Amino acid sequence: VEDAPTPLSGTWTSDYGADTDANDDATAPATIKVTVAGDATLYDLGDPIDTGAGELTVSSGGTWSFDPVSVDQPKDVVFTVTITDADGDVRSDTHTISVLDGDPPEDADDVNLKVYESQITDSDNDTIDFTPGSDTLDSMVFTGNVGTITGDYADASINWTGDGTTTLCGTVVGEPGASITLTLTGINLATGDATVTVSMSDEFKHSTGANNNEFTINDIEVEVDDGDDTATGMVNVTVVDDVPEVSILPAVADATPATDSIVEDATSPLSGTWTSDYGADTDANGDATAPAT
Repeated sequence: VEDAPTPLSGTWTSDYGADTDANDDATAPATIKVTVAGDATLYDLGDPIDTGAGELTVSSGGTWSFDPVSVDQPKDVVFTVTITDADGDVRSDTHTISVLDGDPPEDADDVNLKVYESQITDSDNDTIDFTPGSDTLDSMVFTGNVGTITGDYADASINWTGDGTTTLCGTVVGEPGASITLTLTGINLATGDATVTVSMSDEFKHSTGANNNEFTINDIEVEVDDGDDTATGMVNVTVVDDVPEVSILPAVADATPATDSIVEDATSPLSGTWTSDYGADTDANGDATAPAT
């Protein structure tokens, strides 16, 4: 396997027969050479050979070793030891080493984020954490795949842009002001983690008037790729509705007593003040008529 903790090793044997290696060093007239499939080079015993999938060494002492490197796909390394005796007779033996792809990256746990329309300028963030496999990760991006919306949502469909990048933006169709943006920052491909941040540009419509109702955009997909295998992680974003506020203030500034009273024949009417705040879902036309009243 490509990420084996120690090199693969084995043995080999040879015998020149009657036509011996006169000088006992595997050089002419009797020789031993090593070749690798796809490489025309004749290697001597002891030469380190770069096979493209790892380093092969066939030693004169009758051993061979192979130290694999990372591969994108399984690959066979085929090497041959050829012996030529003093009068030119040739014998060869071939051995195949199959280099297997190592472990794939592992999916990340879900990341759950929450934003509040009452704090429209605020954002929320958390860490998404993948486990790299045998190969180094090449990229981490949003795929553009988004699941369903659950909860109290009444707006139009959301159009997502930015697939294949580190910034994904969802805009409500027909309402360019209502959008939600997710970013991946601080990406560490060696460890497989990054910070996911979500922010809103404006409020969304909710289907009921229940206080602090919310909806969740499920399964916003993040993907890592190591050039061979992929893994995914899901981000879920919950949007919490804002609620309006109204307060009727007492006529007496210190609010004592809490209930105002007036004598029936008072010389002047009782008066006071009141305040209101629509919150994030503002009175667009400014006249307290629909949609905000």
